[in-house]
Amino acid sequence: MVRFDNTVIVATPFMTVKDYLSPTAYYTKLDSTLTDVLDDARKRESGSGPTVVVFPENIGTWLVVVNESSWVDRPNMLLAMIWLIVKYCLSFFLRFLFAILIGDIFRYTLLGIVRRCIFKIKSNEMIEVYSSTFSKLAIKHGVWIVAGSINAPPFATDQDGSLIYDSNQSGKIFNQSVSFSPQGHVVGISKKIFLVKEEEEFLDAPPLQTSGEIKEKKNENMVFDSDLGRIGVLVCADSFYPRSYQLLQKQRAEIIVVASQVFGDAHEVPSGDKLIGAEKAWASKWWGYSPPTYTPKDVDANDIGKITEKDAWRKYSFQRSKLCKTAKVCAFSFFRGLMWDMISDGRSDVFSIEDPNLGRTVCRGEGKKNKDGKNPTERESDTWVIYDFPH
Repeated sequence: MVRFDNTVIVATPFMTVKDYLSPTAYYTKLDSTLTDVLDDARKRESGSGPTVVVFPENIGTWLVVVNESSWVDRPNMLLAMIWLIVKYCLSFFLRFLFAILIGDIFRYTLLGIVRRCIFKIKSNEMIEVYSSTFSKLAIKHGVWIVAGSINAPPFATDQDGSLIYDSNQSGKIFNQSVSFSPQGHVVGISKKIFLVKEEEEFLDAPPLQTSGEIKEKKNENMVFDSDLGRIGVLVCADSFYPRSYQLLQKQRAEIIVVASQVFGDAHEVPSGDKLIGAEKAWASKWWGYSPPTYTPKDVDANDIGKITEKDAWRKYSFQRSKLCKTAKVCAFSFFRGLMWDMISDGRSDVFSIEDPNLGRTVCRGEGKKNKDGKNPTERESDTWVIYDFPH
């Protein structure tokens, strides 16, 4: 009899600005979600063996408002940015002036430089809360955690497995994912390789390396060892590129996890109705790779502007996981939430790559809804996917 004693869980809490205003609010929200999903797993006789929990992209990025006034919870992000600029006006002015003097205006957009300055001002607080929260959660629940991602200056690990600032890459800001062991130690840091157009306006990526005809972006720590096997981490758009899976195969990844986010427009949400902005984003037309510079040769030009975002993810992301011949299981975790005027959702999933009988989907769970909520976001619930497979 096959024992399905390894568990992959995709946890997607529904996040709002209020969940990021304090370290306590952030920890409480994520701990509540993790408690619910693990309770659900154990009720279904799952999760008793080695377990990895995958959180979505940018789950740490919005800590940019941690320890700020509730005033930042405005109708749109621009007002929140103005609040931060005014509050930290001296530090912001000096950073902005320095950025102009060193030529950042030729590498990023003007708004991108503003964003970079804000992230750098808040980076110490962000990294501290992000790291301590997920470290505590990993220890409390005894699980491996892939902590989505965070936009922040580069960091590495010290001998104790704690995050430290990486002075060798000072001045840069990456979209990076950090993974934690059940002992709360950092075991992996994976930087996003292929940035989308909007990210290129203010973020950095690992440098291009040329090897023959293949242009490769260097990312050293994409895979880490765990009790479940070797886990490889990709961040969102990286999963659309064959090169990413080639890198994972070189590092013998056995489980692939992808932290993702798909944006919708919160202005499309009718007052008092269900949140539909994200659903429209998931069902909207796919307009190809952005930017198109690294568009893989196998992409069908006829798909651009015709298939949906959902179909594009399944065809050019989910299916590409087969390119990593060493991997057996793949998991996708999509950010869910309403952050100012941006709403996000997506179809999170866990599946076996080659053999459909390798594992089993235990359940697609959902947390309790507040049916009496006056605001649509108050009626949204956390969701999760639980998947078991043999060692």
